Amino acid sequence: MKQEFTQQEKREYNFILKILSKLFESSTCDISDFEINFSEIFKITALHGIANMVSYALESLDLNVPKNDFDSFVKYRKFMLMKDASQFAATQRLIDAFEKQGIDNLLVKGQFIKDAYKQPDFRVMNDVDIHIRKSDITRIKSLVLSMDYQVLEETEDLLVVVQQPFVQIELHGDNGEFRDTKMGDNLFDVARLKEGKSHTYEFSVNDHFVYIIEHYAKHFRDLGGMGIRMITDVYNLHKHLYNSLDEKYIEEKLKSSGTFKFYKMLLSKCKQYFESGDTDINFDDVDVFIMSSLLFGREEVLYYNKQLDYQRKYLNNSEKENYIIRRIFPPRKRLIEEYPSLKKTGVILPFIWVHRNIKLLFGKDKENYKRNLKNYKKYSDNTQLEYLLDVMKKAGF
Repeated sequence: MKQEFTQQEKREYNFILKILSKLFESSTCDISDFEINFSEIFKITALHGIANMVSYALESLDLNVPKNDFDSFVKYRKFMLMKDASQFAATQRLIDAFEKQGIDNLLVKGQFIKDAYKQPDFRVMNDVDIHIRKSDITRIKSLVLSMDYQVLEETEDLLVVVQQPFVQIELHGDNGEFRDTKMGDNLFDVARLKEGKSHTYEFSVNDHFVYIIEHYAKHFRDLGGMGIRMITDVYNLHKHLYNSLDEKYIEEKLKSSGTFKFYKMLLSKCKQYFESGDTDINFDDVDVFIMSSLLFGREEVLYYNKQLDYQRKYLNNSEKENYIIRRIFPPRKRLIEEYPSLKKTGVILPFIWVHRNIKLLFGKDKENYKRNLKNYKKYSDNTQLEYLLDVMKKAGF
């Protein structure tokens, strides 16, 4: 994990944040292109999924952008426009089909986030997330196949389908698997039917905002991190919904899920990034973590986050236990989740270890198991783990 920026990287990220603040009309600062490598700016912003926004900002500013680099931004923007139009049309068709077939559905993020931006294509979704009832997955699979979708991934509570070249839709039969969320196992209990609909649901403004903050907390703390685009989402959502949000309700919900301090950190970063005017940001550990996380985070952060979570849940003396060994031979507390008979006696624990490892090494998920073990060994630097733990504390966890 990157722990600090070079002077050039600081200059580049400050430039990106300043032109975004211009785009969001939150700053009137002067912007200089002194020593800015626009090829590198395109590379960074494309990896963060914000190059289309930056292209609009560059177009409105009097900067010396080389033609080849500006053409790269315009090409990226045109691609995103096509993707956005395709996803919007496909989502509407699918939701209409769900309504006609009597399939409960709840669209999350997507249009709710896009409405907070000045233009819909400022914020193009990587995929579309729709919550459905787990019991409907078989029916839904038949329906999407009849609509010329291909199944990319399928589990008992998730269906990922695609229509080439632009459309990817994730159909979730769970509650998002947010840690300690109080939104419940069934999101349809929290949501409400849309006016005039019998099976199409929506969140209230406050619940949808809470859902998004918890989703971003999951990326930051449990997955590979969160990058600039998620910060721009929070900034624009909070600004757009300012008069509609019940901050006391949001505080209560986020405190109950342990994400309120994280939320306050996000608001602080939003103000720092987009309302600091001419002042350059020096970038602390949390800033470097965010700027280095790209669009959906990094593999190394994912595996170090998995280690922190595993230690928190199952290893009481984590500093004395070998993490890799305890993944191969999990503690009784962990195995009770798979083998309830261990609740009564621990005598059979060695036999469970043998049974479980044979099943994993020769079962259908053996390649995934081997890949995970390889990555547990690869990302086993305790100094990196301590650094990540410090970042999490500074971020409010």
